[in-house]
Amino acid sequence: MEFDNKLFKLLCDCRNYLMLGGLCLVIMGDANAQCVANFTYTMDSTNTVAFTNTSTNFDTASVVFAWNFGDGNSSTAENPTHTYIVNGTYTICLAVNDSGCADSLCQTIVIGGDSIWPGDANNDGIVNYLDIFPIGIAFGSQGVPRDSIDISWSPKLAFDWNTSFADSTDYKYADCNGDGMINADDTTAIFQNYHLTHSKSTGRAPCDPGNPPLFFNFPSDSVSAGDTVMGTVHYGDATDSAKNVYALGFTIDYDPSLIKAGSFAMDFTGWLGGAQNSLDVIQDFPGTGTLEAGFTRTDHNAVSGRGAIASFIIVMEDDLSGSAYLGLNFGNEVKAIGPNEQEMEVCAVDKEVSIVNAVKDPDHRLASVKIYPNPTAGTLNIMMGALVAENLEVANVLGQTIRVEPVTGNQQQIRLAVSGLEAGMYLLKIRSESGAIVRKFNILR
Repeated sequence: MEFDNKLFKLLCDCRNYLMLGGLCLVIMGDANAQCVANFTYTMDSTNTVAFTNTSTNFDTASVVFAWNFGDGNSSTAENPTHTYIVNGTYTICLAVNDSGCADSLCQTIVIGGDSIWPGDANNDGIVNYLDIFPIGIAFGSQGVPRDSIDISWSPKLAFDWNTSFADSTDYKYADCNGDGMINADDTTAIFQNYHLTHSKSTGRAPCDPGNPPLFFNFPSDSVSAGDTVMGTVHYGDATDSAKNVYALGFTIDYDPSLIKAGSFAMDFTGWLGGAQNSLDVIQDFPGTGTLEAGFTRTDHNAVSGRGAIASFIIVMEDDLSGSAYLGLNFGNEVKAIGPNEQEMEVCAVDKEVSIVNAVKDPDHRLASVKIYPNPTAGTLNIMMGALVAENLEVANVLGQTIRVEPVTGNQQQIRLAVSGLEAGMYLLKIRSESGAIVRKFNILR
């Protein structure tokens, strides 16, 4: 049998065959033709990939396109769009076949990404002179651009370029401005964010829009050296409530040089459940800057809701010089389950607050404040020492203010009546010109 100048191939690898509907596509074409299969792609934060067919030298009247997306799905469209359900690495193949030519091309893409900080090109947690090295090494490289060109100091979602430096850091970190190219423009982020620091990303995959968020809530967007900071952890918001939750666990990463060792305390108090129908395990590891927290109900009933699920207290170090932000970042071990052990959706969101006063109370006025008796049954005595108070605030463990008492004059001792409050733990916040100080106290009945 003579095929003239026709090429008949039963192709056996990714470049040479395509599976469509369980059938092996047999490609026939002219061996001397110069048609070339090629394509580019862009992806967004929802794991949707838009493919652009850039193949050349084919007969537009008879051409057939065959796409294999690597996850069991396929398409014959010229420029298809496909959404991936599971994060991972996929090999995408395009076969082009017309009456006189055939060619195919496969590319590997990574679905899912993590956060980069503009200017921290080597991903070591600080922007400094060493970040010029990766830009020089990868200069001229191109990869997946971010959703926007933005060098403000906050975490940016970035997808892997699948090219790495010698220490396995992906090239995407050197694309400081997010335009998909590594060049001199990326040094602008280094100068703008010089000496700013962050907690390194744990590589947690980005969450899908529409999933209930797990996030931190601070009473203020700034903290100072020596502050006792109260905040809450929320699960679900007004847009996306959490549904049918039975247990929740997460880790929190932080910079241990900013928070006093042993001061990070957390209590599960909120819509997930209380002490009468739940158990929890909370462990802080100040040496590595990680807090681990697990909560489960015990009544075999799942709950749905939104809002605060836990409160926390941290005490800032007295000297925060050289740091511009306090960051609390959820680790990659964030998990929620329903009553039948099925995994529930969680969209973990990290938090940054600025540091406004890097050195605490140089004349030690705040440290001179004492309160007694603690616990108390009805009256709290506050010895002000060298501090001149402006007002007193009493808050519950969720950080919600219950009452505010103005203070006039330079009072060395203040008697605060708390007999009207229920038994439990409370927070006393004393505000003054020197700053604010928080003391915990308990009421017994």
